[in-house]
Amino acid sequence: MSRSRVVLAAGVAALMMACTGTGTPAVSGAPVPAPAATLLSPLELAPPPAGQGVQLAIEPFEVRRGQEVQRNFYMKLPVDREVAVTRIELAMREGSHHCNLFKTDEATPDHFEDTFDQVPFTRYDLFAGNQTPRGQWQLPAGTGIFLKPRQQLVIQAHYVNASTQVTPERAEVKVNLWFAPEGATLARMGTLFANNRRLIIPPQATASFTQWFVFRHDVHVAAMTGHFHSRGKRFAVSRWDGSSIGELLYESLAWAEPPFETYPEPGIPIASGSGVSFTADYVNRTEVTVTFGGKVETQEHANLFLYFWPANPLRDALYTITDADETEGLLSEQE
Repeated sequence: MSRSRVVLAAGVAALMMACTGTGTPAVSGAPVPAPAATLLSPLELAPPPAGQGVQLAIEPFEVRRGQEVQRNFYMKLPVDREVAVTRIELAMREGSHHCNLFKTDEATPDHFEDTFDQVPFTRYDLFAGNQTPRGQWQLPAGTGIFLKPRQQLVIQAHYVNASTQVTPERAEVKVNLWFAPEGATLARMGTLFANNRRLIIPPQATASFTQWFVFRHDVHVAAMTGHFHSRGKRFAVSRWDGSSIGELLYESLAWAEPPFETYPEPGIPIASGSGVSFTADYVNRTEVTVTFGGKVETQEHANLFLYFWPANPLRDALYTITDADETEGLLSEQE
């Protein structure tokens, strides 16, 4: 059975509908190989059958000892119709700190770039991510993540080969996007990326930071995961009624591979005017003040990735990227 695959190699995306490295049609659909000496074993993830989804893959890249690399790969969805993603599978080689998937309406030539700068959240929607070597998410029945024909995508792969994490081989990521049948009527899945940048952790000290988010329409929470770096000890998400913290919804004590928690249908209902709070606790055992930033070795994060439906009618992804001079604590979804 033929299968669909996209590979971004050396910054150039190539649609592999079972093609060889020269572009000549073949039945195997094998990816362009990396040098044999740098990969000890294949990264196994079978692509979806043709017509049922696509596989996106980045070409393996080197992460030298003592380094960490965050590489953004820009590529197009290799489909000529709107699709609704109902299942996502991710596979990553050892050493990955995270992999995030973004979509945007801004067409960009296929390429990659190494950067710790944030993607422009006002124009790029986060729609999936993973922090473990293997991840799979079957969306709730009747929901989907919608992608436009030939939509611009970004795969962000962050790898570390230093003191906190080790990349014994090259960095590599594969992603399977499984589609709903054409014509299916689905609710749009939305994403909340709540990001607390007010992090200042003094030397040889403990610290705790809490932030809130309020929804302006009724939603059902389908899944969530927390994210911080090696100084993080506990990440907790609770209900927020606008004035106080309530029921605990999520807890993680693992910084390197935090759990991706899914909730039985119909998910966790949250009424308009209420929302969630998230608290991140840290211990800094160094002699250096630690502040917000994407580098695992020297900086910290406090990020909540929460998936809900129905999405905001104006935008699939909501962000709370805040600076210290903005409203203290309480943030809300735009009307």
